[in-house]
Amino acid sequence: MPHRLPTTGRYRISNDVLILILENMDATTLYRVCKVFERIRYLVSQFHHLTYKYELALSGMSDGTLLPSKRTLALRLKLLLTYRKEWSRLHWTGEQRVKLPVTSTLSGVTGDFVYYTHHLRFNTNPTPVSVAIDPSQSLIVVGHALGAPAGQLAMRLKVRNLWNFDKHPHARDAYFDFLAPIALAPPLEKMTLSICGNKVAASLQCAGGVIKQLLLDWTSFQATWMEDLDVHFVKSNYLLGAKIYRGKAVVHLYNISNLSKVIIEREYELPPHWAQANLSFAPNASLTGDAPSPARALFYADANVRILLLSAQVNGHKQWLIINESYFRPTSRPDRQFVPWAEWNNYCLMKNLPAFPVVRNVQVIGNRVLYLESNFPAYPERHSPPKGPWFHFGSRSVLFPTESFKDISSRSQGVELDSIAATEDNIVLFSVSTKSAYSTHLRTDLS
Repeated sequence: MPHRLPTTGRYRISNDVLILILENMDATTLYRVCKVFERIRYLVSQFHHLTYKYELALSGMSDGTLLPSKRTLALRLKLLLTYRKEWSRLHWTGEQRVKLPVTSTLSGVTGDFVYYTHHLRFNTNPTPVSVAIDPSQSLIVVGHALGAPAGQLAMRLKVRNLWNFDKHPHARDAYFDFLAPIALAPPLEKMTLSICGNKVAASLQCAGGVIKQLLLDWTSFQATWMEDLDVHFVKSNYLLGAKIYRGKAVVHLYNISNLSKVIIEREYELPPHWAQANLSFAPNASLTGDAPSPARALFYADANVRILLLSAQVNGHKQWLIINESYFRPTSRPDRQFVPWAEWNNYCLMKNLPAFPVVRNVQVIGNRVLYLESNFPAYPERHSPPKGPWFHFGSRSVLFPTESFKDISSRSQGVELDSIAATEDNIVLFSVSTKSAYSTHLRTDLS
């Protein structure tokens, strides 16, 4: 009978219902739906609050915790669009200059602070060799080299309240002293400090290029040494380490929740031609996924789109490997603990860097990479030219590089550009002759 025949139909959801659905989507889901449905993309464009959410995802940002009453959505959207536009154009809108004292022995940028020593605001004797700051925890960690018996390297990490340099209220003591392993013979050439939650990583490099990593729980002073060439925090309890292991270049994902029992969760094989490479991570200045949201930010880099940049020096040439940091995560399957390069290279980008001009001061901020290119040297060493810059695009990688460049005179007003550092909002350029610092909005974009 006709009335028993199956029937089909298409029903159009009203705009009012669609808006209610879209309002409950997170920014990433909203963006993906807009890419598929033209009607939804048009509907989103008609409302500030939905457009703002869409642009957050497009920019790789998260909405800040500042109340809307403090900054309206219309104003947030305007600022977000300006921010994204200026990044892609390498355009800055303001400049501040700070003259550093001639007596400064160390200067840099960490945790949105420009710091310089001998004294900062406080007496930091003996001379500091490294500084790390975490404003969200009111924490400053200062590293020092101390006198020690012949052939040994003694170090001190001061763990202090950022605002008065007293002992930090959550630290067991005001400082942590330690002797480096015998393989680290003085003098100390370089120390790099990084903070993530209750952990501090201290990378020490001595004569002959010997490198060791110290991990410290700065609240309990539990510590352990690691043999990796470099380490990188994914979260406070998860750490990546790059090393040459059993004749191969690998990245290990460590569980560091208990420093007395560090566990290798997974091993990621690196390209075979990196087996003798010098490996290092570029630090990412944006917040990790377990960090508290910044209290005064209108928007900030989304931890879910943070990228990882691993650099390898191979036969006089440097190569970059870039991948979404979220790719590195533990697994409960024993058969998935080793990840061969043939598998995970599909999620990576790789780039050859020229021998000249020299690329230095590489900074990562969320999903953006910044670096400084030096001028050509007068008498360069001769190396065969590398292959084309971006030589590998993983078939499953969601990253595609958009590159912009801006010339900055290395000499101006009697000073010479020495180094570069970055935060989410600013580039800080350090000049060498008068120790002046210039704060600008110089940006590149990788999204």
